Amino acid sequence: MCKRSGGFTLVEVLVVLTMISMLSALLFQGFGYMLATYDRLQARQSAEFQKSLAAGWWRESLEAAVPYYDNPLRFSGDEQSMAGASYASLWGPPGVPAEMRWSLERSGQELLLVYEQPPELPVTVRRWDRRADASFAYLSEQGEWQADWRPERDRQLPEAVRLTVDHPGGGDSGATRLTATIPIRKSQFVPTTDILYGRE
Repeated sequence: MCKRSGGFTLVEVLVVLTMISMLSALLFQGFGYMLATYDRLQARQSAEFQKSLAAGWWRESLEAAVPYYDNPLRFSGDEQSMAGASYASLWGPPGVPAEMRWSLERSGQELLLVYEQPPELPVTVRRWDRRADASFAYLSEQGEWQADWRPERDRQLPEAVRLTVDHPGGGDSGATRLTATIPIRKSQFVPTTDILYGRE
């Protein structure tokens, strides 16, 4: 009668290897699913951050607009662009008035909200589909929304600036309208040029 050795048989080794390979496959599949979910979450967070950054940046620069009265940087605007000076600039020391310009531009298949602060390069802050249509409007002291703000006619800053974006093909009504209204703070600070030369 032959004695059985204390080692594993080939069948036992194959069974163990099969079980390990099955467990490894399950683990790798779960790991891949987790990575894909993480990538989707990161992309969504990035998109939401870009939206909040655009809204916050636009709001801060307009809220801190400088009320120049007789200066090339005094506030002006139309339906597609506006320019002036702001204490809340992207580049440069905080609290120092800097030139700013916001514009709505079409580029290829997109409508862009663009920020400029010379001499720096323009920065695209928000993008919409090419079907979208957008415009700026300006609130006067009389409570009327105007399509433009001209320094020779409108001597001070508007009470608020409104951005309206119409996007066809959204919702049950067939179109989506987004409206953002930013009130402009009448700053307590007086620009140096006004101190030196006075206001008109």
